[in-house]
Amino acid sequence: MAPDSPTRQGGVALITILLLLTVLATLAIYSAEEQDLTIRRISNLVTAEQGYQVNLSGEQWVVKVLEADMESDLSNVSSDRTAVDHAGEIWGNLGPPVEVGETSMTLWMLVEDQQARINVNNLLQGLDPASSSGTGEESGETGSGDDTDPEQVETNEGETIVESGDTGDEEEEEPVLWFQIVRNLFAGLGINPDLVAPLLDWVDPDESPVGTTGAEDLHYTGLELPYRTANRQMASIAEMALVRDFDARTIAALLPWISALPLATSGDTLSVNVNTAPARVLAAFGRDQPLDPESLIPLVERRQGAPFYSLDEFRDEFEVLAPGGLVRGYENMLAVSSQFFAGRSCASAGEVKFSMTSLMQKSAADRNVKVIQRERFFGCPDFPDLGTEGQ
Repeated sequence: MAPDSPTRQGGVALITILLLLTVLATLAIYSAEEQDLTIRRISNLVTAEQGYQVNLSGEQWVVKVLEADMESDLSNVSSDRTAVDHAGEIWGNLGPPVEVGETSMTLWMLVEDQQARINVNNLLQGLDPASSSGTGEESGETGSGDDTDPEQVETNEGETIVESGDTGDEEEEEPVLWFQIVRNLFAGLGINPDLVAPLLDWVDPDESPVGTTGAEDLHYTGLELPYRTANRQMASIAEMALVRDFDARTIAALLPWISALPLATSGDTLSVNVNTAPARVLAAFGRDQPLDPESLIPLVERRQGAPFYSLDEFRDEFEVLAPGGLVRGYENMLAVSSQFFAGRSCASAGEVKFSMTSLMQKSAADRNVKVIQRERFFGCPDFPDLGTEGQ
């Protein structure tokens, strides 16, 4: 056969065509796969945005519910009746999930009173240098640290007289600080109470470790991956993962009982609402420690149908169940109403779920509810059973 015969040329052309078809087919398949991925990506983005907007609608729903509840409370306030917040109000049960318009999404909503928990930023209480009280961690005392009896003075003639008119045999007990309340909570949960020291160091503005278990920059900058203490209020409980000796198990054990709520100034504190706080939290305020939360279950059950309208009413009920009574200074630590609530929403479309937690603050002065923080998540955590309040 001649080198340039028509038959040989036809074979080369056929092989070339086959190669081109193979390349084109490969490109077509690749292009189809890319197009499919792009379509799925866009679909996921649209679904995620739709889920976010549905969660925002749930957030506004909660805002309106809390505003209506606040208006109702304020309209019923009188000289012998104060505003209260309790789980029996409309915000405590928003009903079953609802189908949202034409979105094919289902929305679950839950409102939680954040002042049913102990605010870790309350640990900043008593840090004012002018304050006569401290945490007691370094000095080992809860008093002012003055060795002179404040009830007695010595005259020029060497006589000792009692100024207050009593015998001077008993010293007035100092109010308990939040530092001790948080220690009580930790101990009740089986967590080492000494962990409260590095937690306080994380939020306090100084660089002096509390006691022997505290931790400031000197500790954290010596780690393999160094960082510094925040030295400010904790913005989220997630920050606890950075605090010395706080592992995942410890944080998980604390999550149902603590919060991280903003304070206007470091000298402020946020009270715990006795109408919503679980028995475990209330037990931390007992004068006699440890106090078994089980002993307070009758109190929790009683308030479901008849909330407490005053701390005196709560104190009397508490003392029946816990004869030791409440810690000194409880009046500045407990309340019957709340400012901060968390609206938790879950938008579900089949297997795809998006959730959002919105921290809200009620303002009686402005008569409104403001959203001050949002956290978005993929997936939806199981909502707690509100039929039985935590123990």
